[in-house]
Amino acid sequence: MNHGLSPAEVTADERTHAEALALVNQLKAERLAARGNLSRQVIVRKRIQIIGDLMRARGAAVPLQLQFSRERVEAERDIGDTLLIEGSRRKPPRGPGRGKKDAPEGPSFPVGGTTLPLPSGVTKRLAENCRALARWPKEHYDAAMSRCVAEPEQHELTSHALISLALRWARTQATTHAPVFPAGTFAVLCADPPWAYRNSGFEQSAAAQYQTLETPAICDLADADGRPVAELATDASVLFLWVTSPLLPDGLRVLDAWKFSYVASLVWVKDRAPGLGWWVETRHEFLLIGRRADSPQPAIKPLSVIDAAVSGHSEKPAIVFETIEAMFPGPLDETHYIELFSRQPRAGWAAFGNQVPAC
Repeated sequence: MNHGLSPAEVTADERTHAEALALVNQLKAERLAARGNLSRQVIVRKRIQIIGDLMRARGAAVPLQLQFSRERVEAERDIGDTLLIEGSRRKPPRGPGRGKKDAPEGPSFPVGGTTLPLPSGVTKRLAENCRALARWPKEHYDAAMSRCVAEPEQHELTSHALISLALRWARTQATTHAPVFPAGTFAVLCADPPWAYRNSGFEQSAAAQYQTLETPAICDLADADGRPVAELATDASVLFLWVTSPLLPDGLRVLDAWKFSYVASLVWVKDRAPGLGWWVETRHEFLLIGRRADSPQPAIKPLSVIDAAVSGHSEKPAIVFETIEAMFPGPLDETHYIELFSRQPRAGWAAFGNQVPAC
């Protein structure tokens, strides 16, 4: 692939600092002009990488090296934006043998429930990093970028290092602003833990959206006052616990840690697959049901399968909460139901989570 490099561009010794900064600005302009054009974005990113590596090899000043490194990471974030946009525009294939006839030849990448062909020079790992950068909240991204620029001797400015720093920053913020559980106990608990997928290969997509927790941390979950989840329930309480297919054993482990016994499950079947999964394209999630010694039988017995459309990342359909309320009816006054790891307020439910106002 010809990246259009001239001898003048790669001769750092013959270029003044001002000229080098002008080159950075030129590359930035090329990067901005390439937005939305994936093939062109890949070429520009490669130009930035090659010139930055040559500047470093010839002993360019650290601030100048950081300028090139920053532009490369920005280019990778732009590529991630384009991957997400292209994925949202493509309709997932349906029907028997779906995807076989239209499957891209050569390297491809799952995104938005479909599969995109990868341009030459883009590996799956690079595509994953680009997508993670694009999905990460801007305030986390900006904070990690500032940290890398301010402390170059401690943090290499790469997309991988930036993602790790941003995740660490988010965890620090979450710990600093940890909420406390609402007072009292609840008849019905529903939890949607931010599972970490380190062992399943999906950590980046989850971590790019929110702070994730390892299974032991979920088992030992307590609020800022040290009150464990188990103390939110009585001997007659019921727990509904969301878990995905690869982490099903972990879900059962959490049920036990929170002092519930598994009795049944609901299955949410989605209208489309997110394009994740090593063995199958997973299009469902489990909602495990746990009981204690005196837990009552449900008022109704719903069908175990719930068909509902996917909306926001990790957002659960309203019909699930309506089903829970029908199974175990009670007053909608925030004393009967509680949602753990809640992402938005729900009428009549108490809430605990970093993404809702502290209770």
